[in-house]
Amino acid sequence: MKYFEVTFTTSPCNEIVNDVVSALAGEIGFESFVEWENGIQAYVQQSLFDEEALKEMVINFPLPETQVTYEIKEAEDKDWNYEWEKNFFQPIVIGDRCCI
Repeated sequence: MKYFEVTFTTSPCNEIVNDVVSALAGEIGFESFVEWENGIQAYVQQSLFDEEALKEMVINFPLPETQVTYEIKEAEDKDWNYEWEKNFFQPIVIGDRCCI
């Protein structure tokens, strides 16, 4: 599956603004989010991407005196599940008989 990575820059950049960006982007098809120092990076399947909905989301952003800009690029095509398992997944061991 191919994805677009949309980097949202928010001003002011704080938890509330970034939560609202994530929630609104989720409503238009984005499925994963990563915080970065100036906002949020969001990922959407290319087949589900609607740039008009994205533009409208930014124009009608509900928090006054908040500026949201974005840049779109094609996300690197790799097995993200494998990357997560390799770098972040830690098995859970229960007693000496069960490993999740």
